[in-house]
Amino acid sequence: MTVITPRLTVSGGKDARDFSPRTLGAEVVERGNGADGRISHAMVDVGGANPFLSREYSL
Repeated sequence: MTVITPRLTVSGGKDARDFSPRTLGAEVVERGNGADGRISHAMVDVGGANPFLSREYSL
């Protein structure tokens, strides 16, 4: 079985992570912080689907 996992890149990772549970009924499954303490990525559960959220990085 092939699974496609969406990855959403957002600015303001904490805002997006807080937005998901309120609007989508999502639950945060996993979260990783960068060296600066800001969220670098998070995986949420939305009705059995597990999209990833990651913050945008400037090069």
